Amino acid sequence: MNCQHCGKALPEGAHRFCPWCGKEQTFIPADAQQQMSHAAAEAKKMATTVAEEVGRALNDPRLRGAIPGRSLSIAGLAVMGAAILLSVIPLKWFPGVGLGWSIIMLLGGTLVAAIELRNTGVRVSGFEQIPANLMHPLLPPVFAGLVAVHAFLEFSLRITPILWVGAAVLLVYDQLQKAKQAPDSFGRYFDLRLAWYGYRKYILVGAALCLLSLFFTWSSQSSRWAGGFTSRYSSYYGGYVSDWDYLKYYYPGWELSGRAMGLSFFAVTALLSLVGWSAYRGNGTVPGWFNHLGAGLAGIAALFLLVNFEVKFGELIFVLGLGLIGLAISMIYQGKHTGEYDLDHLMGKVRK
Repeated sequence: MNCQHCGKALPEGAHRFCPWCGKEQTFIPADAQQQMSHAAAEAKKMATTVAEEVGRALNDPRLRGAIPGRSLSIAGLAVMGAAILLSVIPLKWFPGVGLGWSIIMLLGGTLVAAIELRNTGVRVSGFEQIPANLMHPLLPPVFAGLVAVHAFLEFSLRITPILWVGAAVLLVYDQLQKAKQAPDSFGRYFDLRLAWYGYRKYILVGAALCLLSLFFTWSSQSSRWAGGFTSRYSSYYGGYVSDWDYLKYYYPGWELSGRAMGLSFFAVTALLSLVGWSAYRGNGTVPGWFNHLGAGLAGIAALFLLVNFEVKFGELIFVLGLGLIGLAISMIYQGKHTGEYDLDHLMGKVRK
């Protein structure tokens, strides 16, 4: 067994302190280690199996052959367009993202389709008139992330939200594959395995908790009675008169999830961006502004919490997740990517 701090081999037997660096060791019982390792292995195996099945289905030649340019992004844009068109139907099964966002997404989707078809050599009449400065290669992956944000905010077991999820899966998967395969793509600077190293894994766990909290109650309004004028016939006055009835109208209470709160779009965007930030590996160096970017994204999430905080269950989970993110970013900002201040070591000291 090696020291958890300096990495040097420890002598045989249990040692609370390392004879080389003198720092305290936090050991996990062998049976607990075995159970944790087994659970992690099973989770990894399940995730790998699901990813392989999804990849096999999306890369089916029959599916690809039916898509213009054999681009899954085109299929994702078609699914998104169907979701937007169906949202015009005034039924609860067809909720939408609103008129403004619908126009933005349709315009952005048209540009992405033009870029994808141009890259695959498919010519479409009218697309040649689009200015070259609007055909930026980063537009498709950024647009895929935007679709993913909307899919998260709209998610429910109704028709158009499910279509948004399908569009997000197709676009994100296709853009990630293209980012990995292109030698000059931004994808060469990202490695999701890096996101589970040291303090970075607490950014992933914290972001997951924050996103999960948005499905719980963040605000509630109790039921109440409201007054109003009532009209009745009065034989004394020989006609109809109006009286104020203090209990005329009853308004039932309602609850709002975090996804319905103000600035939720920016909070979800910041949290998903933090996942990408934690997976950045650069080309051997990390730019000076990089750590400030993580702090800025966390600040957007904190502002969302501050504006909407009401001490509800959802907010409490969000606070926990944001605390993990803050701890990780603080340590990374100080250059302590792992070490004696790692959360595992701190929790070990608490348990003792």
